[in-house]
Amino acid sequence: MVLYDSEKLGRSLLLLPACGFILSLLFLVLCTSIDTEAATFARDAKTELSVDPPGSPDASGIFGLAYFADSLGEEDFDFSGNLKLDGKLYRLEEPSDQKTNAGVFIEGDLEGEQVEVKTSGLTDWRKKEHDLSGTYRKLSNTELQQRAQQR
Repeated sequence: MVLYDSEKLGRSLLLLPACGFILSLLFLVLCTSIDTEAATFARDAKTELSVDPPGSPDASGIFGLAYFADSLGEEDFDFSGNLKLDGKLYRLEEPSDQKTNAGVFIEGDLEGEQVEVKTSGLTDWRKKEHDLSGTYRKLSNTELQQRAQQR
């Protein structure tokens, strides 16, 4: 039979709420910092760019380009990949074992209001090429919600 020292147990239980508060505060800070880094930009009503930039010059970020079709004869198209900072230009980072002609270059401050995007070789399953180049402006949360509701 194991006997517990009620005084030690009581002190340990008092620490639980403090530990929980600290952990939830750390989680909140982590989630908030992640949300402020990621951004969504739009070229027009049918094209979007989402970017989670690299945290440091050595790291990779993630991006996704999407074209939303508005007619039955068209299909939505999306292309995503890793993003690497190369000077002041972000470029598609290709895995060494993959051969592709796709090119994506994003120029501008990802924290700013707009970026310039140049794409080449983005093809769908039917080998149809999609040019998603252009000036993309940052979307507000309200605009993001409106676009989602329209789709």
